[in-house]
Amino acid sequence: MAAQRLAAEKAEAEQAFLLQRLRRQVQTAPGQAAPAATGSALVPGAGPAWTVADEQALARKAFLEAQQQQQQRKSSKCEREVYVGNIQPGSINKDQIIRLFNESLTAVFPNCNLPVCGINMHSGGKYCFLEFRDKDLCTAALDLDGFQILGLTLSVKRPASYEAARHCGKVS
Repeated sequence: MAAQRLAAEKAEAEQAFLLQRLRRQVQTAPGQAAPAATGSALVPGAGPAWTVADEQALARKAFLEAQQQQQQRKSSKCEREVYVGNIQPGSINKDQIIRLFNESLTAVFPNCNLPVCGINMHSGGKYCFLEFRDKDLCTAALDLDGFQILGLTLSVKRPASYEAARHCGKVS
């Protein structure tokens, strides 16, 4: 029962995604022939008229590619995340931590705009996890281990999930 509901929800989400994607991608200019599918590319005015089946196939392919990219991003998260500890609760907030890491890393990587893409702060405020745009930025952030701010010496390390993945051979 729960599996059927989950499958129905997934199909509904897929359908909504497909329709949204089609509305953005498959638009013809006034007076222009409808695009036709040639392999996987859209070529305006080439071949037979664009059909609903073509639209659905294109949208399904786009949906599957988006799912694959999302899965790859999830699997690489442990490579793009650091643990920041030894934070005095109430002395440093999320915005200050993000600003510290963004400004420090932007000094080293001037072409990178906002290296930190996420923060998960412990409810007590004693530690947090920072997620970076790529693993090189994350590795560079480890250089801030031992940095002193407001009389605190920050501990910047790889999280336990990274070490576990490394022992399983999932990251190098």
